[in-house]
Amino acid sequence: MSTQEFSAAHAFTYALRKQYVLPGSGARSIEEIARRLVGVHAARAITPYFAIDSRIDRHEPGDLHDALHGRATLIKARCMRGTLHLLPIGTFGTAHNATLAKRMGVCLGRYRKLGIGERAVEVLKADILASLDQGAEASPAIERLISGRRADGVEAVRAVLKGLWEEGALCCVNATRDFCREQRLYGRMERYYPEFARETAGERRSSIRRLVRDYLAGYGPAMVGDLVWWSGLEKNTMVSALDELGDEVLTLRVRGFDEEFLLPCAEMDEFRAHTPPEDDWVAILAHEDPSLKGYHASRTRYVDAVHYTKLFNAIGESLPAVMLNGRVIGTWSFDRATAGLSWTPFFRIDGPARALIATEFDKMRRRLPDLLGVTRQLSF
Repeated sequence: MSTQEFSAAHAFTYALRKQYVLPGSGARSIEEIARRLVGVHAARAITPYFAIDSRIDRHEPGDLHDALHGRATLIKARCMRGTLHLLPIGTFGTAHNATLAKRMGVCLGRYRKLGIGERAVEVLKADILASLDQGAEASPAIERLISGRRADGVEAVRAVLKGLWEEGALCCVNATRDFCREQRLYGRMERYYPEFARETAGERRSSIRRLVRDYLAGYGPAMVGDLVWWSGLEKNTMVSALDELGDEVLTLRVRGFDEEFLLPCAEMDEFRAHTPPEDDWVAILAHEDPSLKGYHASRTRYVDAVHYTKLFNAIGESLPAVMLNGRVIGTWSFDRATAGLSWTPFFRIDGPARALIATEFDKMRRRLPDLLGVTRQLSF
């Protein structure tokens, strides 16, 4: 049986609907967004606020901070590509376990470079964990305390502290509600997220399969190259996981693309029934927005190659973007000092489309005072 072919508009607006970008597809909660997207990119403190705000119909100004440090339904941690994400705690277990070996390889290399032996690492781990018995502390305070009573030095303490965070013994806590910045503390994982269970021997393969399954549920149709890029794992690892998933995943073709796309088999009826919007629509996407960051091999799905240098910065990060009918047609910026918003189109935009974009920015401007007002300091 030949592989079925679909239009680009059909395939890619279907994915954007799943990602709560299409008009009328707004999520019911922050946790629902983070679960569907398999994490919200969070290398910059400001990114999750805009990424979430564009995907949810209504939420309270302090809801994101409360999800992280009140309800503890979300966690901020490194996982895919070794970068920071906000994830639901259950999803985090999968992402953490699947990417742990690669991330810990970096830490072990750092230990070797600093000349820290296995015994010294274990002693430092025990000292750091003991120093956090009473609650979370900032990295400089931990470093001063431990290095002050040992001969290992600050760099050794810093390296082992990072290792404990990467392996899941520690979590990070933000002691400020200011959505423009982070005041990071480190705490013991079992105190702040008691539901998290670290990987046991033999679980990595099943975690990788779950990660692939979760990715395709949030981002499919997608290419194998997209999955490899997004996960940060080796291509042979991803191909093996897809082989193990077998009939759970089907392939389809999208007009204008040579390579096949992947989609969960269980979604095929819903995918066929999907209808792209007839009216023009606009989405304001965050810096490193998941709907852009989730793809690489097929990123012409949302932007023409001629505009890559305008959308992506020198280190490959996607800038805050303006999307019109599923295509990125410009970038925007936020001035923290003035709370001002501005945007730069890639080409001339006139008429109803420009008015529609202006309307979306007006909506964002009206919401900014609530976000900017979330500045209350917390204690842990």
